[in-house]
Amino acid sequence: ESLSVRELGVKGIQRHLESSDAEIVIICTENSLHAPLVDLALQLEKHVLVEFPLVNSVTEAERLWALGLEKNRQLICECISLLTPAHQLRKQRLATESWSRLQISFQGRMYRWIESEAEHGHIGQLAIGRLQALWDLVGDLTLKHVDCTFYDDGYSVLIGMHDKSGHRCQLRETRRVDTLRESTWFLDGKTFPEESPASKTNLFEMDLDYVLDALEDIRPHYLEKEACLGVLDLAEQINQWIAASEPKASEPKDS
Repeated sequence: ESLSVRELGVKGIQRHLESSDAEIVIICTENSLHAPLVDLALQLEKHVLVEFPLVNSVTEAERLWALGLEKNRQLICECISLLTPAHQLRKQRLATESWSRLQISFQGRMYRWIESEAEHGHIGQLAIGRLQALWDLVGDLTLKHVDCTFYDDGYSVLIGMHDKSGHRCQLRETRRVDTLRESTWFLDGKTFPEESPASKTNLFEMDLDYVLDALEDIRPHYLEKEACLGVLDLAEQINQWIAASEPKASEPKDS
């Protein structure tokens, strides 16, 4: 059964779940609604699968995981880009080749909900999809610098990081009203991988298989709690860096 929180509101979702025999609730909404919906589902003793970011703070994430333990229910965060053939190819190459710099250039539209998240100081959380991919590829990341520019219709943020071996990792995210979604990876200045391998694999089915296996203790989910918390903490550090910095001059408004 599919429910719309925009139509029903959290209270309406609660009424439906209270009378439902569903064992798992899958949450795919704006980031700001993750925490109340995860809390609601766990309180009603449902297992929960939620798209990244789990919530907007490490403190809230830890509280909800503790609630899951209390209710004997699993809370799982998904990031299906980690299952793609291109991501697996990158992981293989990084493990076997010598390299010094890994970069991602991402751009996407400035939707209303994204604008709201940015206004509330959650630019780091809006980048979690790419940050989680980097973390999965190279391990723990240390933040080195953040440079953010705001425009009339969006923003651009440059995030510099190092892994434990001293490799440089860089993410540039640009969100503007009329910008189409695109993501390009570079390894030491070259497109990485040069061609994305084709696959007919249904990533959502793969993700659900992992969830069901985790619920039955067959295998752990591919995105484990420690990695999820590590990236969420990194996102909060990015937000703090931006908040502490002087805002850069943006493009002048049209008169």
